[in-house]
Amino acid sequence: MAGQDIFVRKLDHMIVAKLNQNAKKKGMSREAYLRLLLTNSMMMDTQANLERPYEELLMWNARLLKEVTNGQESLTMRMMQLERVIQELIRLERGQ
Repeated sequence: MAGQDIFVRKLDHMIVAKLNQNAKKKGMSREAYLRLLLTNSMMMDTQANLERPYEELLMWNARLLKEVTNGQESLTMRMMQLERVIQELIRLERGQ
């Protein structure tokens, strides 16, 4: 696939100087450095779009887990109440 050219005009000279400086630090040409920046920017955007559904799914799972935990706690309390009633019935039966 052939690449396409993009021309950017009227950039502030400080921006151009900083791009040149950063490219030089990385041992790259300004063009290669800009290509890297643009590619990375698009990859990060794509990754963020992929992460959103997983984040929503994780939140949904957390809510469900909390509901299940609350339900289990409620059942445990009811079982303990039932156990006390049964023990009281056994005690009363033995006392007769």
